[in-house]
Amino acid sequence: MDDSALVRRFEGCGDRARGVEGFGQRQRATLQALRKTIGDAHGLLSTDSGLGFGLEAALANLKDATNALRLLMASLEQTPDMLLRGKKPQEDR
Repeated sequence: MDDSALVRRFEGCGDRARGVEGFGQRQRATLQALRKTIGDAHGLLSTDSGLGFGLEAALANLKDATNALRLLMASLEQTPDMLLRGKKPQEDR
C-alpha cells in the first residue's frame, strides 16, 4: 500500500469517528428525554396522585370481574343448560 492510500484510509477514519461521536450525543439526548418521560409517568401514575389511585381501583375492579367471568365460564362448561334452568339447589348434607 502506498503512502497516499494510507493517508486516505486514516482520513476516512476521522470522518467515521466524527459520525460516531454525533451518534453518541444523540443517544445521550434520547436517554435524557426517556428518563424525563419515565419520571413524569411515574409521578402521574403513582398511587399518591388521583389518576394513579383511580387507575389502581379500576384495575382491581377489572381483576374481580375477570375472576367472576372465569367462574361463570367454568360453571357453564360443567352445566351448559344452567342459563335456561338456573342453578340447582344445594343438597343438605
